[in-house]
Amino acid sequence: MNIEIRITNMDPSTHLLQSIEELLGHCIKKMGLLSTDIRQVILADQEHYASAIKDISGHVSYTNDVHYVSVGKTVSKWLNSGHIVSDLVLHSGIIDKVVSCVSNGCDVSKWDDIGQQTLYMIFHELGHCKDGKIRQDIKNPNIVNSTKEFKIRHICDYYRNILLGEFSASVHSGLFMTPTVYDLELSSTLATVEEQLTYIDSLKNKYSEDNSLLYELAFTVGGLFWFILIQYSKLIGVRISNKELCDRGLSLWKEANSEASSIISKYDQLISNAWRAYPNWSGDLFHNLDSTWESLSLSCGYKFVHTNQGDALYW
Repeated sequence: MNIEIRITNMDPSTHLLQSIEELLGHCIKKMGLLSTDIRQVILADQEHYASAIKDISGHVSYTNDVHYVSVGKTVSKWLNSGHIVSDLVLHSGIIDKVVSCVSNGCDVSKWDDIGQQTLYMIFHELGHCKDGKIRQDIKNPNIVNSTKEFKIRHICDYYRNILLGEFSASVHSGLFMTPTVYDLELSSTLATVEEQLTYIDSLKNKYSEDNSLLYELAFTVGGLFWFILIQYSKLIGVRISNKELCDRGLSLWKEANSEASSIISKYDQLISNAWRAYPNWSGDLFHNLDSTWESLSLSCGYKFVHTNQGDALYW
């Protein structure tokens, strides 16, 4: 495993590199991975984060918007030897915080909230490495482009792949999520959903005066309900592997009605049962995920329709 540091105006000392290597080595071992499963780890600050991801793969996207900003990215690849290895980019702020907490020597449950959360982020990225190694499904779907024709199938193909990867990584890393981090993740999800619903309402109001906003509105609505399923899949995933979190609830956003609540409950059962077949998932699961997305959208007043003339959104 090669570790590269890309931080402006920083000359990493041998002591710091040793601490980072020990931390990552510990996490890798705890995840049941081998050091040979990880080809390289790039620690990058904000200035170098995007370019580091581009360097490990020029064909992958990462979250970077007003609601969520990526702090870790895993890309798994086949070697000529027939083995799968992973390259990781981690935001330097994560490592700085965890190394600082480790140096204090106290139990993880006594770390501050951010310390617990950043440690889990490392394990979650390693969960993606483990998923890539086991499931061997490392394709990167085409990024949804809101400037092109609106196609429901493209949206579902793109987000469904993300959902299954996040769900798998969460189950693999669930043992390392504390109740504190679970509550933080749920609270963050609810806040983002409510912000997005408000933004969609504003888009609908603007659309009445500017029809050119239709594409943005359609892609935003479609992405939001996949986002909800993705975020809840993470919470469901960690509860599967962590008994300490089994009794933690799945609270819903303020505007969620009884129908949405029922859909999320059934969704919980759907992907929990699906884990029993991991990694041998079939097309039935993919169809059920698409149907769940469609039903959740409809419960909130949005209907996606496929026709021979093109795809449309109604509300």
